[in-house]
Amino acid sequence: MRSSVYLSSKPIIPHHRIRAHTFPCHRTLSSATSAAGSDKNKTVGDHFLDNLGKIFLSGIGLIIGSLVRSSYSTSDKTALRTKTEVISALDPFEIDDLRVANDELTPDVFRLIIERFEQLGYLGHGEHRIQYEEFVSIVMNTMKGIKNDGFTIQLGHLIDRVIVDILKKETEHTDGKLDILLLLTALSLCLHSSVKDRVAILFELMQKYDSDNVNHDSENNDSEGNNHPRVKLEYVQKMIGNLQKTCQLVPDAQIIETTTKYPYQTHRIGTPEELVGMGQVMKKDELSDKACSTKDDCYWNCQDFHHLLRSRSVCAWGECYVKTRSLD
Repeated sequence: MRSSVYLSSKPIIPHHRIRAHTFPCHRTLSSATSAAGSDKNKTVGDHFLDNLGKIFLSGIGLIIGSLVRSSYSTSDKTALRTKTEVISALDPFEIDDLRVANDELTPDVFRLIIERFEQLGYLGHGEHRIQYEEFVSIVMNTMKGIKNDGFTIQLGHLIDRVIVDILKKETEHTDGKLDILLLLTALSLCLHSSVKDRVAILFELMQKYDSDNVNHDSENNDSEGNNHPRVKLEYVQKMIGNLQKTCQLVPDAQIIETTTKYPYQTHRIGTPEELVGMGQVMKKDELSDKACSTKDDCYWNCQDFHHLLRSRSVCAWGECYVKTRSLD
């Protein structure tokens, strides 16, 4: 009797409750084993499909980021080009007006002006710096001596504007004097000639500027025995700098990339040395061997100089937009 009471006093757990306590644990273990097995059986394609949404969104994000970065870079370059055009002392239309108005200032007349400065000792071994007022006086007197008092520079106030702008930016010298090569380069804005003749005049200026640095080697002779002297790289760089200062280079050509590439590419105005260096690379197939050698032994002829002016890194007077390969 006592035994039956004892047995009956224990709580009796129903059969369905026992299954409820035991089977869930068994079910969890089996599902984990099944999941592990299914992961092992997945291929690369399965993983790709499982994460297709994430990959798609990441790709869209990269494309949007690239477009935004490109937009900022383009805006930076456009802003710099606009600023360069705004602060330029002359615009292309005014340069055209100068050439049209001075139709009597031909290459022959310009060479006589150069010859006069050479006689006065400002070219060659003499003093290369001169006051602008004195420069103008010599030019005017030379022109009057060629024809008459009526022969003068037309629209001369435009040249004055260029020189005043240069004097404002001058920091190396404060005596009011400017380099004769720079002044004659500014005067070439009035030169009424073909592009080929204008290039020849500028090249002759470099030759006459310092005759000690001109190469007259016999290897520069043409098939007829005529010698075509070359000038040193430093004078080519100097002339490109003068063209840059006198508004004769296209703004786009002067803009180069900086070392700042993130978060977006920034830009700045290149130095004459940088522009010439880039032009050497761009025109390496057209330049002679001496024009592409080291700086200490780098001599340029007139054709090399003309090819450089046509390069995208210099583009004097918009010459880089000329489609023909001929220099004529």
